[in-house]
Amino acid sequence: MTINSNFFFKHNINILKNKKHPIVIGWKLSNPENIGNIIRIADNFNCEKVIFVKGKNNFNHKNIKRIAQSSFKNIDWIFCYEEDLKMKIPVEYTIIGIETSNYSRNIYNESIKNNTIFIVGNEKSGLEKSIIKLCSKVLYIPTFGKNKSMNVSHALTVALSQWIKQNYY
Repeated sequence: MTINSNFFFKHNINILKNKKHPIVIGWKLSNPENIGNIIRIADNFNCEKVIFVKGKNNFNHKNIKRIAQSSFKNIDWIFCYEEDLKMKIPVEYTIIGIETSNYSRNIYNESIKNNTIFIVGNEKSGLEKSIIKLCSKVLYIPTFGKNKSMNVSHALTVALSQWIKQNYY
């Protein structure tokens, strides 16, 4: 039996938003579908806002809107240039990079507090070293299959789920 998800969550919410939810940064993403997915996921998790740092691509908002659906208008999101990013980040927030690297720590073994910014990197090159230096932590998501690469929007979903689990449950 299928259930209307809006009806289900409207009548089954036992937790009201009582914390500052994360801010999401997408670093020089190259795929409009990933941008749309990130907007939609950020809306699902009631994120404060989403910032996309522009890379070489210019995107047609029509493609982003097609994927983001109603979330396109539900959440505050912007594109900015790399040099403007620091001005867009509130000082009281901690930046956590989601990246597989030599200095990454397992996301399931780390504390993720309120006032968090999750930054996810370009689909091919990940996060640049200059951005990693801005991060208080860099976390990876352990995988056990042969394919060790995870789509950037899926990685964000795991990170936001872990934040919700630690801060609400």
